[in-house]
Amino acid sequence: MQVQMTNVTRLCSSKSIVTVNGQFPGPTVFAREGDLVVVRVVNHVPYNMSIHWYVRTRGMPAATLPV
Repeated sequence: MQVQMTNVTRLCSSKSIVTVNGQFPGPTVFAREGDLVVVRVVNHVPYNMSIHWYVRTRGMPAATLPV
């Protein structure tokens, strides 16, 4: 996953926002129970970042996991 600044225009106003693979919010990662998920994150912005995962599991409420 590439963390980068992307210029966006909304309602005739442009600004630069942090995106993941050019998306905000970032892309959805799908996995099944027992899957091994390896995520490689490359930070291209000039400051430290924190990525939070919102995890949904069947029969349980969503969880937030910082990385």
